[in-house]
Amino acid sequence: MADPFADVDGWPRQLSWSDFQERSVRPPGVHENAEIRYDFPPGNFRLVRRGGDILIDPDSISVALEVDASETWVLRGGEDEPRTRTGSESEKLLRHEQGHFDLAGLAAAAMARRFRELRGSGASALQTDLHGAKEEIDEVCDDLQERYDHETEHGLDEQAQERWNRRIRRAIQEERPEEFY
Repeated sequence: MADPFADVDGWPRQLSWSDFQERSVRPPGVHENAEIRYDFPPGNFRLVRRGGDILIDPDSISVALEVDASETWVLRGGEDEPRTRTGSESEKLLRHEQGHFDLAGLAAAAMARRFRELRGSGASALQTDLHGAKEEIDEVCDDLQERYDHETEHGLDEQAQERWNRRIRRAIQEERPEEFY
């Protein structure tokens, strides 16, 4: 089997605080001290005909995992903020945000894999299937991200965070995005 991550541009990689804008106040209604926003849009694909089917040329499959710099932020810490960008708490917070990013990377890899499997009787049918596959992966990713935050209490439950870290790390090391998607 080919490397499932080869079709994902921009991942895997380690985040750093330079990926985050520093803010002095949280956005309205937000209680976290950092937030990462991303998208994984499919690239421009070439379609080919194989037998009676139209499919995406495997050599043209590409999904970019992009951090939305304008919506990715960290709260500038002060004395009354226990989770700041300094010390071990900062490392824990960055690791939690890395988990979000890695779950998105696994989603992008799963989406690329799904695109490789798509077949259609025509370009329009294939485009519809491609759009449906993207929506399905997006929905699963959103639900998974919410579950990740809920179970780890946004990274504050250290035992739960470590369980998620191990599970995510295993899925990456074993090149198994299907662990989640």
